[in-house]
Amino acid sequence: MIKDNQFFNGNKDNNKKDSENNVIKEEEKKVENVVEVDKKDFNENLDEDLSDIDEEEDVVKKNVLKEKLIEFIGFCNKNRKKTIIALIIAVVICIGVATVVVLGRNGKTSNTGTELGTTQNEHVDVIPAEVGDIDDPNDPQLQNSNNSGGTGAQMSATDMKKTSSMSNGIDVSKFQGKIDWDAVAATKKIDFVMIRVGYRTDNNGVIVEDPYAKYNMQEAADAGIKVGVYFFSTATTKEEALEEAAWTTNIIAKYKITYPVVYNCEGFTDTQSRMHGISNADRTDYAIAFLNYVKNEGYEPMLYASKTDLDNSTYWDTNKISASYKVWVAQYPDQLTEKSSYTGKNAMWQYTCNGSVSGVNGLVDMNIAYFYYENASEPKDTSGAANADNPELGVVFTEASGQVTAKDETNLRSLPNTSGDIIVLIKNGTFVTLLANGDNGWSRLQYNGTTVYALTKYLTDKANAVVAPVTPVATKAAPSGMTFTDVNDQVTAKEEANLREEPSATSLKISTIYSDGTFYARTGRSTITGSDEWSRIIYNGKTVYVKSDLVTTEVKVTQAPTTAAEGEKYKAQTMVFTAINDKVTITSNVTTVNLRDLPSTTYGKEMAKLKTGEYVDRIGKNDSTGWSKLIYNGTTLYATSQYLKN
Repeated sequence: MIKDNQFFNGNKDNNKKDSENNVIKEEEKKVENVVEVDKKDFNENLDEDLSDIDEEEDVVKKNVLKEKLIEFIGFCNKNRKKTIIALIIAVVICIGVATVVVLGRNGKTSNTGTELGTTQNEHVDVIPAEVGDIDDPNDPQLQNSNNSGGTGAQMSATDMKKTSSMSNGIDVSKFQGKIDWDAVAATKKIDFVMIRVGYRTDNNGVIVEDPYAKYNMQEAADAGIKVGVYFFSTATTKEEALEEAAWTTNIIAKYKITYPVVYNCEGFTDTQSRMHGISNADRTDYAIAFLNYVKNEGYEPMLYASKTDLDNSTYWDTNKISASYKVWVAQYPDQLTEKSSYTGKNAMWQYTCNGSVSGVNGLVDMNIAYFYYENASEPKDTSGAANADNPELGVVFTEASGQVTAKDETNLRSLPNTSGDIIVLIKNGTFVTLLANGDNGWSRLQYNGTTVYALTKYLTDKANAVVAPVTPVATKAAPSGMTFTDVNDQVTAKEEANLREEPSATSLKISTIYSDGTFYARTGRSTITGSDEWSRIIYNGKTVYVKSDLVTTEVKVTQAPTTAAEGEKYKAQTMVFTAINDKVTITSNVTTVNLRDLPSTTYGKEMAKLKTGEYVDRIGKNDSTGWSKLIYNGTTLYATSQYLKN
């Protein structure tokens, strides 16, 4: 960073400014010689009105204007009776001319942000937009560079110096993450921030809201930092540019937007871009359509572009744009200079992307605006507070899908934090639809058609396995010739497995178990290994035997679904049953009961009918859902428990 930089170091004596001030003082003496009465007050008012006109070309304008006013006042001095009227007229002329000159420039200083009168725009529909993901692969700002000639010098906010006619700022988007705006404000170095509110994707042209836009606009303004915004465009028609302008002015209407509303368009030279091949003239017209719409809505419009793109109207009709609108130029010198080397009109300069500011994680772009607003503008739409209906402000959610339940039990709340009302307590086995996961550790869910939230760490996509109750019994001695090693674990069937009275395939079959998530206590394994190995387990309080290669200690996991309908089917497929062993028939109030392949009247297919007086083995029961698991003609089927009796 150069040592004699006035803006950044505040140490350079500006001889040119001193010379200009001397000229002004000489002209003030002329005014004193012509008008003796009220000469001091008049000159002070005159200088105040012209205080925004600086730089070389404007000093000339200021001096010429003063000469004309001096002649006019001299005339009035000869006609004392008309002096008061003349002075009033002169002040009005002075203010009017100064305003024209100042507004003709790209920058100005004011106590408040620009309050432009609104002009009725032709109606443009506001396109609905989804909030983008943090890692959205279609974000065009990920793919494009502003071609600013490097990354720029390293710069800390603590190195910034204040002036009365310029202001310091940063520009941010989702790439800076969640910003602590109070910490940024506490530096007392950052006057304004330019916030990305959205973008149009370069692959399919969809408008997307920056996930941190609303949080940044509200929190920055609340911290006392003036706010401007920009939209990252990939418009290929004037109509698309107007859609972007309408969308932008709609989303910012309830916020205090003091600094400009910016059109940012890059990446059009990429042969894969939807913008490739658009002429400079058309590209310029799209930008002007956006900027003019913004202006008519009462905001101050501005174009962002790199020095490379602006120079010699390489990719923009630069003169056409700068004649009516402010320009924000990006150019990153390796060492900071007093101004950008861009010679065209510009009201703001983005001079590095290597900035660091307390409250912002990582690096951030830094800017100088050649104007300063002391007070913030009020929102255009005052019909209601911004974000009054946004419980997710400051939380970025990444889209997800599937069905989840509580690991044990957890509260579903109205907000993604513990201050939200408890809607319901769910326990493992009650499934809800997962919509998204937030960066604050909460998940967005759908429960009975309502959006609710729960802590992500308390959720799972698996129902807990139900362990069959173990009744203490005396371990039955193994048959002659087979020995067992005592073990203590839980097993379930891989698919299905027969339980036998003795560890032999020819022994009496006691029952059959299935891969339904029901686990049984295993008390021993035979010393014979391989396909002839047997396991000793407890089933309904009895010691039985099962081939070891037919059971497992692992839970069989069914892939979680992606739709609500699949979710209901998934719940049926993964429903767990308490092991039971009895015989049932239908109750007297019905003549038949449907037997289904899944415990669901919606997704379970009717496979058979159980009739009066016909008994079947019941091997499982789920009291919370009201379903029973039956063996009918050697097949596992399901029926509603209320129509069954022993």
